[in-house]
Amino acid sequence: MPPNASEIIERINAQSQGRFRLPATLKGVEFSFSAGHKRALLFVALAAVAIASALFLSAQARPDARVISTEPTPSNSVSAPLSTLVVDVQGEVVNPGIYQLPLGARVADAIKSAGGVRKGQSTSSVNLARFLEDGEQVFVAGTNPETGTGAAVGGDFPANASMGGKLNINRASTSELDGLPGVGPVLAKRIVEYRASNGSFTSIDELQKVAGIGPSKFSELRKFVTT
Repeated sequence: MPPNASEIIERINAQSQGRFRLPATLKGVEFSFSAGHKRALLFVALAAVAIASALFLSAQARPDARVISTEPTPSNSVSAPLSTLVVDVQGEVVNPGIYQLPLGARVADAIKSAGGVRKGQSTSSVNLARFLEDGEQVFVAGTNPETGTGAAVGGDFPANASMGGKLNINRASTSELDGLPGVGPVLAKRIVEYRASNGSFTSIDELQKVAGIGPSKFSELRKFVTT
């Protein structure tokens, strides 16, 4: 506790009246205090009390210093990296449907999972070596290997396919065009860009205006596309 001001004042008065007991080493020494000295001593005593009180209260109010750990806690919200693909296989396959395949699978793997193509059909309408993307649809248009003509596809048709199992070049996406024989990602992108700049194809012959499609490639493609 800080010293009591009244006690200090009482000691000063006692000293001035000769009632203050001096230490043994100072016995015999006479002290004389004037009124000015008393006031000075009183001021010093009050200042000391004020300082001591302030320090005491400051020590009481000071909060405990505690180290708060900022180390991040493990989180289970991070999703695991994609390791499988889900694709929809439709068209001239034995068992059309949704299949789960490992990451890095190709179109050939998707068709194999669906039981392969139906009897009497071929896979020449798709690019078997193309890598699959999660959520895509693999549509096997199918052709008769003896005549090379497109075969009618039964059941439901995707939005970009027409009757006869041919791909509609005005509605097909880049990945679907990429599945056509002889058409890779670059040429598929050119077809889509030409369609965006010039409007829908009025006939399949207009494909020859796309850079990279010459007479030979067009002769190969015309069997699998329609407008």
